[in-house]
Amino acid sequence: MVLGADNEGAQRTTHPVFAIFVVIATMFYGANINLIKEKLSKYKAFTIATLPLTFIALPALAILLVTDLSNFTTADPNQLWSSVAAVSALSLFGTAISLILFNRLVQLSGPVVSSTVTYFIPFVAVLIGLAFGESITLPQIGGMILILIGVYAINKHIKSV
Repeated sequence: MVLGADNEGAQRTTHPVFAIFVVIATMFYGANINLIKEKLSKYKAFTIATLPLTFIALPALAILLVTDLSNFTTADPNQLWSSVAAVSALSLFGTAISLILFNRLVQLSGPVVSSTVTYFIPFVAVLIGLAFGESITLPQIGGMILILIGVYAINKHIKSV
């Protein structure tokens, strides 16, 4: 919610009610980590990652085949192929490989420790944004501080148990 606060000059394009999707995604994320550790730990991390990626690839391919790409190809074919290359790189490195590594981390260290890794995603996103010339705002800094406090509190609680 802190990151969704109004920034100077920023356009608001979504309704705050959609923030509930973040809560729902978080619940599914927690269930997923526990499922990987408790029920799927006997399988290799690659196998665990292949199943959901295959299930999402099939409908995505079907949608791609029925989508009219003529709007994109008529403007600049070079731009189309650079966009396809960027999406492919994000798919491979940002999703597939990171999912395999994350599944292995869950198997090795457990759900609680593994889930703390994902709290650092906003930090990486901000660094990438800074590298591409975006500015960092006070609400973003506040959100990152809250994340660090939460990670510290979780790790402190785990060590005391």
